[in-house]
Amino acid sequence: MLTFLGEGYGMAAHAVRCKREVERTLARLGGDRSLQYVYYWDGSDDRYDDYNREPGSAWTTTTLRKLLTDLVEYRYNGYAKSADFGELKTLSDVSDLFSDYCDGGVSRLYTDDEAHTERLERTRVTLESTAAGFAAQCGHKVGTKGYVLAARKALAGVAYQRERWNDPEVRAEQWAACSYSGGGSSVYFDDLNFENSRYDSRLSGLQGVLDWLEQACPLLMRQMEMEPTDEEE
Repeated sequence: MLTFLGEGYGMAAHAVRCKREVERTLARLGGDRSLQYVYYWDGSDDRYDDYNREPGSAWTTTTLRKLLTDLVEYRYNGYAKSADFGELKTLSDVSDLFSDYCDGGVSRLYTDDEAHTERLERTRVTLESTAAGFAAQCGHKVGTKGYVLAARKALAGVAYQRERWNDPEVRAEQWAACSYSGGGSSVYFDDLNFENSRYDSRLSGLQGVLDWLEQACPLLMRQMEMEPTDEEE
């Protein structure tokens, strides 16, 4: 009984110390705020691994209070590498401590505004070749009205082609052609899936550029709402 009461008292005292330290640190850092970071994970090719997955990353949202609460718990349990939260003078200091604890599995901490800018830049890098390739094709610089109009027109064209490819009459003709040539159902479905994947790729790539422009150039895209979609400037 005494042991149980002693453990309960110790846990309560520990919780109070942690809370006080978090509050002091929050006050020194300017208060609580929303934060984001990128969490990275390794892939696994072990077929017996229940968590088998490809390498990847994902944005995660937290708050400074929650992060400090977790870190102070880690430290009291001997995991974190900071000897004293008094060392944390800036958000960058918190970010360094968090990254050290996660051993390279996370990015630095971002405020919401910084995360928005970083997300846009990462998306821009991913879409750069698609955007530049279409700019060369349509003759308009990325981020201009002419570019947006040309992209909309191209997307409408690809969507129409995809719709025609999947039209029941066209499908019947393709089935007959495969049957006549001896290709059978496997060739038919291979062709169907291959062409649809090509259409999907063209649609998603260029649409991704327009989605990026919606966030990076909102004023331009609001102006474009009044522009015709079937002809270029």
